[in-house]
Amino acid sequence: MTAEPNKRSEDGRGTRWNARVPLRFSMMEREMLVLTRKLNQEIVIGDEIRITIVAVGGDQVKLGITAPRSVPVHRLEVYQERQNDARALEKVVPA
Repeated sequence: MTAEPNKRSEDGRGTRWNARVPLRFSMMEREMLVLTRKLNQEIVIGDEIRITIVAVGGDQVKLGITAPRSVPVHRLEVYQERQNDARALEKVVPA
């Protein structure tokens, strides 16, 4: 995983990341936009999806997701399990 260099700014308290320049990571030929949020702040995806930082504690972050019911939202491990189940079902019952 490689990160593009991010711009830095000097604010009298030392060097810090410039929040206006998002950090981007490349993972498996996909770019990932990395944003910093604080408790109760939100990220908006499109016009209908909002992700809210609900709680932060230890190594866990709780997210609240507001999205239309027609948009499936799953944790990655649940999504992968559902995909594997669907593939296994296709082998048993061909379409």
